[in-house]
Amino acid sequence: MTTSFDDFAAFATDHTPAQVITRLEKILAARGFIGYAIGVLPSPPDFQPQGFLHHNWPETFSDVYTDGGYGPGDPSLIYAMTQSRPITVATLASGRGGVDIGPDQRRVIDLGEAHGRNHGAIIPIFGPQGYRAIAAFMRPKGDPDMAEMTELRLLALCAHDRLADLHHADVNSAKPGAPLLSDREREVLILARSGAKDADIAAHLGISLRTVRFHFSNIRTHLKAPTRAAALATAMNLHLL
Repeated sequence: MTTSFDDFAAFATDHTPAQVITRLEKILAARGFIGYAIGVLPSPPDFQPQGFLHHNWPETFSDVYTDGGYGPGDPSLIYAMTQSRPITVATLASGRGGVDIGPDQRRVIDLGEAHGRNHGAIIPIFGPQGYRAIAAFMRPKGDPDMAEMTELRLLALCAHDRLADLHHADVNSAKPGAPLLSDREREVLILARSGAKDADIAAHLGISLRTVRFHFSNIRTHLKAPTRAAALATAMNLHLL
């Protein structure tokens, strides 16, 4: 299926991230893609997103990936940190993409295959001052050929740029003196300060582990903190808890 330039240009008319993601999902679904992740490239040491990240990984995948510390060995992240050209999942998994596939990389690949993410495209996105982002589009069968990869690259850039614009507009629109954290985010941090683990926080608040990690990601973005510990220290210094 060929995507027209009008389809790509339409991202600019979306006014919320949800609208962008809905449009992206529709285009991907027509091509047989069942999984996606798009956003700022997670970075060491804890491989949590520093800005926005949207994905539809199953909770079973996210829990194993996070709890098992798969991030540092993820060949997709390693590739996107050092390369600029899109690559198919098969090429990356074979070791022909410039990333050595050792045991840590293989377990990430195996985890994806167990969840039907066997094929697809990894698309690095880069910008000024070392900015790095990534788009990963996954499906059960068939890596994209060169023509489809070209369209997927343009799709990733259009969706990413609109998501980035909306994210920055949201951050810059915050009123001076306005609370940096929501009530729920404060609850998560207060529990973390007491030593509670993610599972404990989820049980106490009646939410999923995935939601707890989503809150932590947002907290770090709001407070411009590189790690959870730094976010907690910043929140305490600003008397937000």
